[in-house]
Amino acid sequence: MRAQESRSVGELLTACDRDVCELLTEPDRLSADELVRAWPEMVQAGQELMAATRPPTGRGWADPVRVDEVAERLRLVSDALHAQLLKRGWPDSGVGDPRLVAISDVFVEVHDRVQRGWRQPALGRSDVAADAAAVRARVLHTLYVGTHAALLAVRRDAADVRARPGAATRVRSRRLAALRYADGRLESAERMLAGPVYRVYPAALAGQRVENPRPGRIEAALGRWDLEAHRALARSPHLGTLLEISGVQAAATTMTRTVLAAVDDARRHGATSMTSEIDAGLAAAAAAWQTLHADVRTATDVADRAIAPELAAAGAELIAAFSVVLTIGTEMASAAQIRQATRADVVSALTGSVAAQVDLATAVVDTVVGEPFELSARAARDLARRVDRTAPRGSLSAVVAPVSVAADRRVALPVELRDVLLHRAVHVQRLVGFLSSIPLANESVDAAHGERVALANRVPSPPATPLTVVGRSR
Repeated sequence: MRAQESRSVGELLTACDRDVCELLTEPDRLSADELVRAWPEMVQAGQELMAATRPPTGRGWADPVRVDEVAERLRLVSDALHAQLLKRGWPDSGVGDPRLVAISDVFVEVHDRVQRGWRQPALGRSDVAADAAAVRARVLHTLYVGTHAALLAVRRDAADVRARPGAATRVRSRRLAALRYADGRLESAERMLAGPVYRVYPAALAGQRVENPRPGRIEAALGRWDLEAHRALARSPHLGTLLEISGVQAAATTMTRTVLAAVDDARRHGATSMTSEIDAGLAAAAAAWQTLHADVRTATDVADRAIAPELAAAGAELIAAFSVVLTIGTEMASAAQIRQATRADVVSALTGSVAAQVDLATAVVDTVVGEPFELSARAARDLARRVDRTAPRGSLSAVVAPVSVAADRRVALPVELRDVLLHRAVHVQRLVGFLSSIPLANESVDAAHGERVALANRVPSPPATPLTVVGRSR
């Protein structure tokens, strides 16, 4: 059962573009098998969506056939790749990359919306044509980046197969031949997409219609996110849930800081005027959430990142609601534009969400302390190496047995690594607790002179705490 989706077509495709770009941030974790399995499905869904946004060819509007030439050629390449690899026995049957599969599902949903909402004569209107061009640009760019990620994974897999010791075997030779064929087809597809992408992206996005922020959207998104985050920690407290919560919290805190700073810049809402201390506190809290997110991301393989659909939908809606205020087309909105799109009740909801972060941070700390996390040995090793780079005293390299890494076994989260995550989570808790103790509503601005009224009994900022990990091997 899918969670309720309230994002627009443009917001769905923007999220797909952002998600596929994240593939390139972890090239060592790209699986050639899974990406090659999912790539033809993504291409097919993208081709059908782009065809749905093109005017019919042939006998005018009476002819239902609509063709996008680039998408059709790409579809032929993907079909040929799929058929040839089935004969070669690689990749065998299995799951596709979940991120490409999710993008394919979004393409299908957007296609259905376009088919329902854009009747054939409507595509002749200039505003609908501009929206259709923006849809095509987003899909082309997503396919381009997804194809490049699959190509990188195939080439890395081929290099690993060649580097394995031992004489060449028939199975190894067949796998290398399949990888070489996939390399050639994917490279052709990437070249095919490169020209159209660079011609239309991102210029085609500038012509799309931009809706005004819906009243109450940010407030509703904040409440929905807080509820689903607490619910997910109670029902499915695993590393994937922590990864989603920390990532969305880092982004939401950063965007909250941007909105509040823009509103305060014009002294329009003196009751919630920001101080340099509050601004610095929000920046520190966002950085702390991001650090926790980066560590949990390192400890979480792609297969372990599945989360409740309600949590994913709530986080995506929160980011989309903020984006309507913070972006204009493909550019960041100015402070004046942000102020114009932000009402007083939005500011009140944002300050309330800042104060409420401490409850969620406390739930995260409790989850790290009490849950018996499991992860792959390779992910545990990667986290140990990451921590060693940020905390040079001692080494965590011995907490994961090399034999477990070689076999890529599932292991319990080592105590030393749990201490690292706990340190990150407690640091977040302290920072957001400090923020919640600052009475944002008690500071006022003299409208006549534009001068701040100083807060009495200001709470001092908490000192930074160095990372110390107990039980380290020397």
